[in-house]
Amino acid sequence: MASDLSRRRVLRNGLAAGALLGGGALGGLALRNRGCENRVDMQTGRAQLRADPKGILDLPAGFHYRVLQRHGDRMSDGFRVPAAPDGMGCIPMKVDGANAWVLMRNHELKERPSLDDEAGALHTGQATPSETYRPEHRNLGGVSRLVIDPQTLAVRTSNLVLWGTRLNCAGGVAPGGWLSCEEAVENGHGHVFFCDARAASIQSPQPLLAYGRFRHEAAAFDSATGICYLSEDRPDGCFYRFVPDAPRRSLYVGRLQALAIEGASKMHMATAERGDTFAVRWVDLDAPNPTSDTLREEAADKGAACFRRGEGLCLVAEAKSAPAQVALCTTLGGQADQGQVFVLAASGESIAVLASSSAEQRMNMPDNIVLAPWGDLLLAEDSSKTCHLQGLRLDGTLYDIARNAATGKEFAGVCCAPDGQTVFVNMQKEGLTVAIRGPFAQLSKNRRRTTQRSA
Repeated sequence: MASDLSRRRVLRNGLAAGALLGGGALGGLALRNRGCENRVDMQTGRAQLRADPKGILDLPAGFHYRVLQRHGDRMSDGFRVPAAPDGMGCIPMKVDGANAWVLMRNHELKERPSLDDEAGALHTGQATPSETYRPEHRNLGGVSRLVIDPQTLAVRTSNLVLWGTRLNCAGGVAPGGWLSCEEAVENGHGHVFFCDARAASIQSPQPLLAYGRFRHEAAAFDSATGICYLSEDRPDGCFYRFVPDAPRRSLYVGRLQALAIEGASKMHMATAERGDTFAVRWVDLDAPNPTSDTLREEAADKGAACFRRGEGLCLVAEAKSAPAQVALCTTLGGQADQGQVFVLAASGESIAVLASSSAEQRMNMPDNIVLAPWGDLLLAEDSSKTCHLQGLRLDGTLYDIARNAATGKEFAGVCCAPDGQTVFVNMQKEGLTVAIRGPFAQLSKNRRRTTQRSA
């Protein structure tokens, strides 16, 4: 672990303020606000969420929700909706000639006594599809697909795409589809799978071995470069990227690398504070698919930084012709050990702390993260406390969007439709996929004004 002195030397002598995040969408806001009073409107925001008479989802005034599917519902292909919906992506595309929003949805399930266990996709006695991944392991994780009408939010069709994988946690949208990540390494699992967003029926599994074998959490694919960023849900996990040698020829031939901090070998990023900025280097990994769960050990031996339970990833200010910034959230870390949000510069040469849990900046173990059309980051909480869906402004302040009124348990799979008025989210324990509609951009502005008045 790097000493505090070493860490501060990297910060003070590494990057100038103007270089933070390369002037993109986040544009240096984290550093410009460093040292200022952090007026977090957590209590004010939560007091204004209205109790749901159905006891499912508490929302602000002017917002409403619709349950799209539940665990156990029959899908269009005859399979049933598996339990434990987790990471999810929204892909606008044409389906059967009509505009649609396609939701690609993970299910975070592991092995069960039988393949037709009630948690999974098979009805009792239903035949196991030939496309099942390693059926002998009896894992019930996978990916399902929902085709949503953009105007009415009706589910036009739904089907299974991937099945038989283990603990499909988060993932990320990629060209033409969805990257589903296994958060497990037992029995040779621990891979990323590509799932075609056009697939109207279950497909043969497509593991991307080049993306490494470890406890994958999320993926963020940058179409401008072909680079895919990958997080690892371990207390001593690393932050990875896969760099293709020739992206125009193949996206899956190249190098897997881990992030390291210049001048501070094996730095523990959990100690980083809001506004801290670090110069970055990337170390090549020689054995991306080890037989044991040792990839992070190879990375650490080469000086890679440690992130305390890396979770959600998303691109920030994506452009077809220029590299994107990347936001990473950790479930733990910070003074309160309740989570952090980092932003990697578009150049890949620096990383900054946008949010870090503390007495002033209260967080509650953020899991999934996504960039919203109105410019804020959305955080889905996964904690033993009551979980919320939150907005994180680029000045580091937080506001509440929704509260789990059913059990208080985990939100997951937060993703946004392009209209800026619709947010999709999963309630994992309840087995619900929900659409929320309302004036989100105005909510962010209202919360900001409330915060300034009460500060």
